[in-house]
Amino acid sequence: MNKIYQSTANSLYPDSPETYRLKKTYFNVLSYIHENDWQGACHATTAILYVLLREQGLEAVPCLGEVSQGPIVFDHSWIEIDSKVLDAAVSKSLIQGISFPPVFLDSNLLTGDRSDLIYGSDIGRGLDAQAQAIADMPIGLYMDGFPGHPEGLWGIAKLLGKRQGLKLSLVLAKSKWGKSNWVVRS
Repeated sequence: MNKIYQSTANSLYPDSPETYRLKKTYFNVLSYIHENDWQGACHATTAILYVLLREQGLEAVPCLGEVSQGPIVFDHSWIEIDSKVLDAAVSKSLIQGISFPPVFLDSNLLTGDRSDLIYGSDIGRGLDAQAQAIADMPIGLYMDGFPGHPEGLWGIAKLLGKRQGLKLSLVLAKSKWGKSNWVVRS
């Protein structure tokens, strides 16, 4: 399925130096999500994607808020670049029996059409306590607290960076991006 998604992204967004880096990083993270069956890891993958993109000079914005599609509303996080959504984690949501195609620069990567997901939706009840607690902490603190790797999410970011030839110094990355905050969209 990843090849279909990549083909769609390539047909919609021809390579420029920036787009090439963006696609390479995005599909690296998307592959990791599916290889590890990382269901419901939107905050984790958004934090990792944020660090990897910023390390490459891309102006990524980590967002957190509600997403809706028709009557379905859920707390979620994603990246925005130039106000366009990058969302790999939505393809492994926690909503039982429901999956969504990944979103790349507002495009549904299954159809190539504009995604029908509404990011920053205001039709729900607002963020639940867990999502609000994440929104209130710096990204670095959230990444430090991840129990699945000895170096937290920073260690996974370093691993994924290495996969794509990006040498990530955790000390420098933490000092540059660790104090960054989530942008709450509603």
